[in-house]
Amino acid sequence: MMIQICKRLRWKKVSYRNKKSYKKILFTTEPPSSISKSQSKDTKKTALCKACGEKSHSRRSSKACKFYEAKSGKDIPAAESSHFIIKSNLRNSMLLSNRIMLQSFCNEVRRVVEHNRDVSYIMSMFVNYFIVRCIRDNQAIPKLSHTKFIYPVMSIIIGLGRPTPLYDMIRNAFNGFVQEINQDAPLNEPIYRAENYRSIGYTSILTQTAKIYTELIKNHVAHNFETRTVRYFLKRMSNRDDAFYVDTTVSNRRYLSNFISKYASITKRPNILDSRSIPPGLTQIAIGLMNECLPYMDPPPFEPDCVKASCERYLLWLYRVMLGMKNYTPITRQGH
Repeated sequence: MMIQICKRLRWKKVSYRNKKSYKKILFTTEPPSSISKSQSKDTKKTALCKACGEKSHSRRSSKACKFYEAKSGKDIPAAESSHFIIKSNLRNSMLLSNRIMLQSFCNEVRRVVEHNRDVSYIMSMFVNYFIVRCIRDNQAIPKLSHTKFIYPVMSIIIGLGRPTPLYDMIRNAFNGFVQEINQDAPLNEPIYRAENYRSIGYTSILTQTAKIYTELIKNHVAHNFETRTVRYFLKRMSNRDDAFYVDTTVSNRRYLSNFISKYASITKRPNILDSRSIPPGLTQIAIGLMNECLPYMDPPPFEPDCVKASCERYLLWLYRVMLGMKNYTPITRQGH
């Protein structure tokens, strides 16, 4: 609080500790600076404007003046433009203006959505076909980027493909894909007919679809890599016809499956396996199963972020897991 003290005839800020040291306080009031400021404000209110003669303001630069003029030194900011989206129900839009005015707009939206759906469906089928073909032919899987792989695939489908480093490879694979999917279809009703997928414009929408699809692939591989790996090991050790069958409880099999998965994820693996972490009598089975699977699982580590960053390097192992899980044997307890 601002107080006036008898010993020092001047205005001063006094803290909480200093208040205890002073015994006599004459009175409290506002400092002279605040008084002068309030007086100056009152004088400004009573000042007359030379332009219009009113007392509410003192110059024409005030917006209250009838003859308002902006100061020459300040530039008037230009109006800002922004892009926005208005969400609306298609049915409600069709009901507007007696169901006539927006009918063409609704039909165009429906046509674009159906085209994007059909192209995405064929693209998804071909990407799976292309990856499996690369694995079977012992070819390197290209990096799953929306600019270098996914969007070029979509461009070939809609007939707007441009030469890229992978264009010839993707084009030849796509021709083989079309022949295979139309092989068993009726002649009059092929599954893929090029004229049904020609570009109708709106390629920016297809670009966004390619980005989303690429992100979905990466998330799928990163999310399911460890889960399906552990399930695959558990299935191998639970199958009586498998060389790595373990005649023990399900809990021990599950523990051993998680142990092998964690051990394979280590970047610098020890040369000697610690047998104290494995149930008795299962060390040799664990070593044999790891030696068989590690060449397909590399490179470690298998953290979700690492797998997502280069998911194409782990598709070979997931393909092997998929083939191994086809002949699935139900997991039974010991003695059943």
